[in-house]
Amino acid sequence: KYTPDQGWGIFSGKWRTTPSITGSWGGFRDKLEQKGIEVMVAYFGHLATNPLGGEKKGVSWKGDISGSIFMDMDRLTGWKGGYLLFSVSYVNPGRSLSPDYIGNFFPVQLDTLDEHGGFRIVHMALGQQLFNNTTEIVLGRIITGEDFANLRLACTSLNQRVCANPIVGRQSLTFPTYPVATWGARIKFKPHRDWYVQAGSYLVYAGLGNSNTGGLEFKVPNGSGLLSMGEVGYITGNYRGVPGLPGVIKVGGYYDSERLEDLDSGRNVNGTWGMYILGEQMLYSENSQ
Repeated sequence: KYTPDQGWGIFSGKWRTTPSITGSWGGFRDKLEQKGIEVMVAYFGHLATNPLGGEKKGVSWKGDISGSIFMDMDRLTGWKGGYLLFSVSYVNPGRSLSPDYIGNFFPVQLDTLDEHGGFRIVHMALGQQLFNNTTEIVLGRIITGEDFANLRLACTSLNQRVCANPIVGRQSLTFPTYPVATWGARIKFKPHRDWYVQAGSYLVYAGLGNSNTGGLEFKVPNGSGLLSMGEVGYITGNYRGVPGLPGVIKVGGYYDSERLEDLDSGRNVNGTWGMYILGEQMLYSENSQ
């Protein structure tokens, strides 16, 4: 969580108290936040090696540097409940351990889809909070996997079969996950702290994750379709203020109108659909109050 009055962070000697390396930029970041502008830059890197077995020995480094700007339109212009989000990402070139050295089905390293590296625009979205912040509408370039079938704690495992999203979603249909965004819209209704319901629709097509477009595609490619999803979530514990051990259960479904090839007949078909149920639950804590 961002904390004001941090000077220049670790460069001001605040090693233990600063939540960010560069602090509040000597107070300039505080002034931006007061006006409704939040700026963030983050880097994530993952070094992995295959010392034995698999197809061959090897070492791989995959990293992602990202930057984002969040604008609270209420503070900036008086537009109550509105916000804008813009973000970019750069992935360094490099081979990934699983496909190039191990040959296993479920990846064991950060999977960025960009073996040759590349810069892309990620978010370019407009949001609106309504009805005392119980309803949120978002549209623009957004990420399906950040909205639906998402379990963030699952990324603590080395096996990335479920890393935020079940990998089967991305392998069986066009399911955009970070850093791949697409044009879409989502509405979420959360009238109570322990449950929510949401629905969204996203433009999908073959080659959506191609970094050659820089993350932008203003035309609708041939064979495109809409990935429409719905989800209900129930918060079972101390997750966003609900008493008890933290946990959440999510049930959802999807319908994809994108043109795909049927593996049995080789013909083009439309209308892929499916359902899912996901959950995470803490079982024990020394302090569960």
